[in-house]
Amino acid sequence: MKMLALMLPVIGFSGALSAETITVSLNSSEPLLGELSLALFDKDSEFPDGKPLVGIRKRWSGESMKLTLKDVEPGLYAIAAYVDEDGNHSLSKNFVGIPTEHYGFSGEAGFGEPLFEDVSFEKGPEERTVRVSLDQ
Repeated sequence: MKMLALMLPVIGFSGALSAETITVSLNSSEPLLGELSLALFDKDSEFPDGKPLVGIRKRWSGESMKLTLKDVEPGLYAIAAYVDEDGNHSLSKNFVGIPTEHYGFSGEAGFGEPLFEDVSFEKGPEERTVRVSLDQ
């Protein structure tokens, strides 16, 4: 999995939350140091290695972070994220292809690369909070 190859810097951090926002609450079971790569997808055909609707790269230090995505219309979405701990700008894997860096999705992904339908969520007209656990 090339995982989040294209990232677009689109994010908002200020002001009161409106109905067009998704708050992403990310956490890890241990402190991490690196660069967070997060992608919001709205198309099954693009998830998780294609072009995201919104892509973010942000310095990560610690166990948790909250991000606010603005101007998100109602619809079906999925989030994929990882923390690039070794600075190579990709999700590192071991010799059998298992990720060696912390990663997560907007839903419960089983073993292997998840399907869009397994980790997608519905965003209605109201503000939405999504939790992503970054585990190895």
